[in-house]
Amino acid sequence: MKVHFQNDIDALNRQIRELADRVLAQVRRAAHAALTGDREAADAAAKGDKEVDRQEVRIEEECLKIMALHAPVADELRYVFGVSKVNHELERIGDLAKKIGLQAGPLVVAAIPSAAGDLARLADLAVAAVGRAMEAFLAQNADEARQVWENDVPLDAIHDRLLAATEQALEHPEGRVRQLLALRAIVSSLERIGDHASRIAQIVLYMRHGLIVRHRGRPPLRRRVLFICVHNSARSQIAEAWLKLLYGDRFEVESAGLEPGTVNPLAIEVMREVGVDISQNRPQSVFDLVKAGRLYSYVITVCDEANAERCPIFAGITRREHWSFPDPASFTGTPEERLVQMRALREAIRMKIEEWVRHLPPDGLEPASP
Repeated sequence: MKVHFQNDIDALNRQIRELADRVLAQVRRAAHAALTGDREAADAAAKGDKEVDRQEVRIEEECLKIMALHAPVADELRYVFGVSKVNHELERIGDLAKKIGLQAGPLVVAAIPSAAGDLARLADLAVAAVGRAMEAFLAQNADEARQVWENDVPLDAIHDRLLAATEQALEHPEGRVRQLLALRAIVSSLERIGDHASRIAQIVLYMRHGLIVRHRGRPPLRRRVLFICVHNSARSQIAEAWLKLLYGDRFEVESAGLEPGTVNPLAIEVMREVGVDISQNRPQSVFDLVKAGRLYSYVITVCDEANAERCPIFAGITRREHWSFPDPASFTGTPEERLVQMRALREAIRMKIEEWVRHLPPDGLEPASP
């Protein structure tokens, strides 16, 4: 069964790569036509959309077949779903390239001579965005995807300038109405191509890390981590404090409990020894976070196995981990002896966090808050 599934995935990958190559060539021809008025390139960009549409349907059917025959789950399901989404974005990019081909012409390029430089930069950025987004997708490279997402900002700024120049020219068109309207359509289509490339980049982030980043602010972003123990009084509080102290630039961190109590005075004391004040922290219920619809990249239980099983399921694609640490309520002996045991717990949690961060995926992705 696994061999058949992998064979189907390999075939799907070949198809989506072929579609990506076809669409990128179509976008390049459309951009060339927009900048030069080359009718041959314009016609080729417009006519190339038919095969893109046919190939998009074939890939969609293949995705549905894989899901029906193999019932993939977890990362495998996410991958097939991601291919289906990228397939749709590529088809939309092909539609926009066709639209540019239908509008392009020598008189359009000359409609606003002073805008030629910005138009060339916009076309270059749009073509580059599609190419880089597909490279990120094919390599499943979240770093590259993140950069494509970030670079959508300058593309939008150039689009806005060109659109303003076109609107201003339309106030006194002097016989250029048709050409100016065509130029406006080309500018908008190039900007939309950049948007679809950005969406492909967002899909890569979803495929690699299970993160839906649509409608969020752009990077820089941080992973969201939730530590859970029984009372949110010591272990989860210490873990939250360490991750914030050591890697606060990379993570948004919270902690919660199954039955929240009060912060353990020994936990407060041992964290104060390393320069962290948790005395003002207020334990919170993990169930309240679920009800509030909070989303996390990682949910990590730091209690015993039995209590970890009581943790609720969070919405979205969340990676769950369990780190077992002794319950401070079980510490015995004199106050000084219990303090020594709490120090040992503090250091064990620190070492576990450092090890965990070292072994995270190397993409550098730091997802945003919802």
